[in-house]
Amino acid sequence: MAALAANLPAAGDAESKPPRTPSKVAYQCEECRVKVWGKPDLSLICGDCHGIDGQIPHLAPVSSY
Repeated sequence: MAALAANLPAAGDAESKPPRTPSKVAYQCEECRVKVWGKPDLSLICGDCHGIDGQIPHLAPVSSY
């Protein structure tokens, strides 16, 4: 067991890494709440809600991974 512990990084090493930029972002339609995953900074329009009430609903980012 001592040999396994020797290969683990010290607690302070994990904090010195720079934060990762998310590679995927979840987007959600503001009207029908459909969710999709895509790259950050996408500009998406919901095909199901497009044109209803004369509005063009865009999908807004809700979380990243």
